Amino acid sequence: RSGKHVVFLCEGDPLFFGSFAYLLERLESACVCQVIPGITSPQSASAVLQNPLTILKESYAVISGRHNDDIICQTLLLHDTVVIMKAGMARPRLLALLKETKRFEDGQYLEYIGRENQKIISDLSLLPADSTGPYFSLFLVTQKNRGRA
Repeated sequence: RSGKHVVFLCEGDPLFFGSFAYLLERLESACVCQVIPGITSPQSASAVLQNPLTILKESYAVISGRHNDDIICQTLLLHDTVVIMKAGMARPRLLALLKETKRFEDGQYLEYIGRENQKIISDLSLLPADSTGPYFSLFLVTQKNRGRA
């Protein structure tokens, strides 16, 4: 209101599972806002793993680990590639759901993508089944035997 320009920096894309979406909702009626898109964490995970999110006729879904078990299981069963965001606090539950849906072997777990403390676990059996992870974490679940005809 005082005529100053203000920047709200976000990690990733500000409108993709980003807290800025809530701030924008409050500000847009009072201020002129410009949103500059960023690279989403699924895209970053795909790049760091050198593993395409989709190829050929594969389906792709992004879901929050905060959803209930039924919705997460349906998503894992219906789609070839699934990214589960907000995985940290739900990690033990998500590992169990990956086993239940027989997608455990398809999964990879990533923390802090692109940072110095980046962590990639390609063998989910190495993850402790009873401990949570950080906020900046996700599961990338892709079929192991992808048809590339």
